[in-house]
Amino acid sequence: MDSLDGSSYDVLISGTGIQQSLLALALSRSGKKVLHVDKDDTYGGPEAALSLQEAEQWVEKLDSAKQTRFSNASITKSAEGEQKLSPSRAYNLSLAPTLVYTRSGLLPILVSSKTNEQLEFMAVGGWFVFEKQEDGARVVRVPNGREDIFADPSLTLKMKGQLMKFLRFVAAFEEKPETWQPHREVPFANFLSEQFGLPAVDTLMALCLSLETPEKTTTEFALPRIARHLRSIGVFGPGFGAVIPKWGGLSEVVQVACRACAVGGGIYVLGQGISSIEPTQSEDDDSLYSVQLSNGEKVSAQFIVGCSEDLPGSLPATTIGTTVAGAQPDTVSRSITIISSPMQHLFVTVAEGGVSPAGAVVVFPAGSLSSAAHPPVQILVHSSDTGECPQGQCVAYSSTALAGQQGQELLAEAIKSLLAAQDCEAQALWSLSYEQHAEAVASSNETSQSNILKFQDPPLDFVFDDAIIENVQAAWQTILPEADDFMVFGERNEDAQEEAEDEE
Repeated sequence: MDSLDGSSYDVLISGTGIQQSLLALALSRSGKKVLHVDKDDTYGGPEAALSLQEAEQWVEKLDSAKQTRFSNASITKSAEGEQKLSPSRAYNLSLAPTLVYTRSGLLPILVSSKTNEQLEFMAVGGWFVFEKQEDGARVVRVPNGREDIFADPSLTLKMKGQLMKFLRFVAAFEEKPETWQPHREVPFANFLSEQFGLPAVDTLMALCLSLETPEKTTTEFALPRIARHLRSIGVFGPGFGAVIPKWGGLSEVVQVACRACAVGGGIYVLGQGISSIEPTQSEDDDSLYSVQLSNGEKVSAQFIVGCSEDLPGSLPATTIGTTVAGAQPDTVSRSITIISSPMQHLFVTVAEGGVSPAGAVVVFPAGSLSSAAHPPVQILVHSSDTGECPQGQCVAYSSTALAGQQGQELLAEAIKSLLAAQDCEAQALWSLSYEQHAEAVASSNETSQSNILKFQDPPLDFVFDDAIIENVQAAWQTILPEADDFMVFGERNEDAQEEAEDEE
């Protein structure tokens, strides 16, 4: 491509993570001159989707890279994997697998920005809890609502009544602050026991998807997440309340967003990051910053946007977003496992007239695998319908808040237990293990006056956080303070006609 040296831009975006890419989408019809760079050779940043070969390259690069987001990555392959794995490009493995609730703020902006038709979403059907019993172990489906509760033979009549009382409460818990706010900082398990007489909380803990132990999961953290889960069921069809983007999760959303910005005139350069940023000295240049890219070329920009990993820390930055408090760990251990079986029993249609799900959630409660002090393990299982693996296989994304070797051993035990409980012939063919870290607390040299905008990283759990949309809109509003049509686009030919009429 032509040299960028000496060129000037309204906005320079560094990194192609989900927040930067959604901002690029938001600016795609603004008329702003946008340069979007990424130090990596692939789109997605921490949300990237990788083939098997790209995963190997990622691990090798991680060993030598100066970054703090990921660490301790390794790949293992079984003897069976050598024979049963398909070619590298048959896999699209997400570094940040994410389920999107149907009431999430992401879906409406994809529709209003006219990008939804380029994306395909698959249903996440069953939620399951692992139970260890004297005669073995089993994976039990979590009741989705009133009908499931009353049809569950394992629940006593009294327990069914208590659960229904809680579900009625949580459906509108915001309207009853006197019931829960005095207990907002106490463990959610204590709140359930004291207020609703519920001794067993594994199924409800599964719905809030807390990575922490019950003792560290507070009432104010759990209630809105359980309410979100229940309120999302049935929005797009019976039997499910969450979806996953096909072809590699949020990486596909990233690529669609960046493509829209490119169509709108944005310039994209992969494999080039930002080396340094200095205030502009020239009086003839309206830009505030002179930026040196990693290839030595210099450009200038009025606004620079990115995450900590993509920005040098030499100048003050305006932090966009805040670190989420509550049951959110600083580090999680993760693994991506390719399984030789389709695990079809996890993807059964649970409601009449419902769609066939392509995702399932399996939660191993704290203490169900080993020590009760160990946090829970969460596994998202994706079928081949997601486009992430060939037919006849599935992909299991595992996560736990236990770091180090103990964390990886706990994840391996969870995968082994899941396979033993569900399909005795299934085998783990290939696995990528790594740790992911939350961003450190904002430093004191960050100010609200800088045109360097730094996104805070989203939480480390599996659920898309709507704070991402709020962060993107805040950055967009800073760049376009007079605008009020965030992510609201007409058809491109209509927009072009309106622009021509405005010029006349």
